[in-house]
Amino acid sequence: MLGAATLLALAACGGDATPQEVPVERPPTWCAARDEGSDSSLLLDVKAGDPCRLRVRILGVPEGTAEEQVRDLAAGESVRLWVSAGTEDQARASAPVSEADAAAGRREAWVARLAYGWADRTGGRRTQVVGARPGQGRVLGTWLAAPPRAPRTLALGEDLDLAAVALADGGAGLVLQGAEQGSRVRGPPAGTGDRVTLLRIVVRAEKMGS
Repeated sequence: MLGAATLLALAACGGDATPQEVPVERPPTWCAARDEGSDSSLLLDVKAGDPCRLRVRILGVPEGTAEEQVRDLAAGESVRLWVSAGTEDQARASAPVSEADAAAGRREAWVARLAYGWADRTGGRRTQVVGARPGQGRVLGTWLAAPPRAPRTLALGEDLDLAAVALADGGAGLVLQGAEQGSRVRGPPAGTGDRVTLLRIVVRAEKMGS
């Protein structure tokens, strides 16, 4: 004979005694590829749990977000992603700066290069020229993520930083702090005319249909 608590529970469920299965979400995972890349590049493998969509893009481009690379993965499918980032150590005299930078007196050109894509497809590349006032420009640093050796969950709907490059026009005591949860430049408040450009390559996993 059913107890009172059981009867109340069945009544709340419309009298259906059949247990209702709750779908278990299976997010994708990511880890270091066996071929580990180099000091300026990295390789990582992403494996889907449930079907998902991956977006890789560059954030922080002065003119807006650069072209993104999108890849849809079926349940259990894996893909290899490569990323590279770097800068030139000195200003390049032959590189043209934007009209806005030239008008603001930022005529010294500093160059950053970022690239990313899938191992079996053509990827995206970006050469970004950042203007600085003569004698004031410098590279703050380049950072690459360190993918885990063992598969780790890639959270859905969140950007994961894979690489970052920072360039400065003026300022003192500035440091690039790379982090998977959001790279940033740390240091004292910028002075008048000072500027920092932070470029980040990020990957985001999304549910299919979201």
